[in-house]
Amino acid sequence: MLGGVSYPDKMPLQNIEVFKLGSTEWQLCNLNLPIPLRALSSVSLPEGILLLGGYDSYGSLRRECYKIVGSKEIKTLAQMPFVSQHLACVSTPTFEEVYVLNEKQICIYNTKKNYWYTSSQISPHAAEGAALVQF
Repeated sequence: MLGGVSYPDKMPLQNIEVFKLGSTEWQLCNLNLPIPLRALSSVSLPEGILLLGGYDSYGSLRRECYKIVGSKEIKTLAQMPFVSQHLACVSTPTFEEVYVLNEKQICIYNTKKNYWYTSSQISPHAAEGAALVQF
């Protein structure tokens, strides 16, 4: 699990804190984000942690996506197709896709192709048994 600051009156952080399962406290990671951010969304993947969006030092929402790979590397990924104050993220059981939704939109990030599909590109049969609804 990742940590940082999410309070609007606090400055965003560049450092990353990690809370590992079985641990009793947050640990400072030896990696830094490329720019200071706060209130990012995240989802765990087998090869690392996907970080999405957040606010920058000016209070602007961001579209950047990063992947923390182990404790050695932060990869910059394709930007999200939208910005949002509230994001919900969940990966598929195969971890090949990450569903990201906000109050009005849904998009899918393909982790193998580093590519975003927007709701207009998603077939109703994209995920068997899943229904895409408009909010």
